[in-house]
Amino acid sequence: MKISLSKEFMGRFRALKTSGKKKQYEQVSAILMELEIDDTVSKRLHPDSRLPGCLKYELAGGYRIVFQKVTGTELFLVALFVGSHDDADKFLNNHKGWLFDPQTTRLKRLNIVSY
Repeated sequence: MKISLSKEFMGRFRALKTSGKKKQYEQVSAILMELEIDDTVSKRLHPDSRLPGCLKYELAGGYRIVFQKVTGTELFLVALFVGSHDDADKFLNNHKGWLFDPQTTRLKRLNIVSY
């Protein structure tokens, strides 16, 4: 499966390494590589209704990765966010209904006109 990383995800991912969250950093690296190679990790991805096509992955220490399925010429996952459970909840609550835009590599608000 193809994996893409959003700008926000990349910043937060790098911050894990520099903030002493090495275990979570290594786990995120392993999960991203596993998803690139095959879909066996997908059995541990849990849907979340706040974003269309949203899947969450639970990491050690109460951390989460938030993904969104994006369809286009091919189906792929975008890693949108990584952080604590509380931060992931805030992220999802603040982006309810938003979609990833592959052209800008950011989330955009879904409204009736763009849908």
